[in-house]
Amino acid sequence: MAEILCKTCNQPVSVDFCSHCGERSSNKRLVAKDLFLDFMDNVLDLQVPLLRTLKELSVRPGKMCHNYVQGIRKPYYQPFKYYLLTVAIFYIVFLSSGLQMSDYAQNFMPEATDSADADQIKIIGAEINELMDNHARLIQFAILPLLTFFCWLFFRRAGYNYTENFVLNIYLGAHTSLIGLLIIPLSFYSFAAYFAVSSSVSIGYHIWGYQQFFKIGWGSAVLRGLLVWIITGITFGLINMVVSIILANMFMDISAV
Repeated sequence: MAEILCKTCNQPVSVDFCSHCGERSSNKRLVAKDLFLDFMDNVLDLQVPLLRTLKELSVRPGKMCHNYVQGIRKPYYQPFKYYLLTVAIFYIVFLSSGLQMSDYAQNFMPEATDSADADQIKIIGAEINELMDNHARLIQFAILPLLTFFCWLFFRRAGYNYTENFVLNIYLGAHTSLIGLLIIPLSFYSFAAYFAVSSSVSIGYHIWGYQQFFKIGWGSAVLRGLLVWIITGITFGLINMVVSIILANMFMDISAV
């Protein structure tokens, strides 16, 4: 009997799949049935881990993240893929509703003392808001490393490194994007109410995940989780303020030319 060689890597094959590269060992010509089976394999490879990840993050988020960092990864959707998918869905729905990420900043815009200042602030504010709207996903992702750092700092006694804390927070952050979809209708009544509720839900969900992941009591989880979010918010706010001042000065210099 002639030896069968893998068509991809040219190595000897003795089973249905090449042990060297994973290619199928079949020498049959391609037919419609093969395309259908490949399609179903790809659909199942996508759906099963995704649905399991959705379920686990909805009922036991911290435990699922703990399983992932402990090496049980095959059953779950990869963290970066899950983050990109959920955030993309959130922004599609969010922007389709007529909202903009710059709406978050409206309550923090300074008030001018005269009409000249007011016109200048409106112009600068419009430029900054446009930057926020165009780079909303990048801004949201930029918070993750900062949030992860303070999470690692306040829960460091648990023994998890920065990367493991990052996986925890990227899964929790991604799932809060889906949860946020349920709250979007509130924004049509009051954006301030939407902001307050969505922030509270996000913080509460993360604390729930921290409690399960680090296997600590609720009191400790709530206290440390709140500190993580408060300090992250203050730090990010200060960074955002500095960046806004720099951008405002840039726009003022440009407009003065």
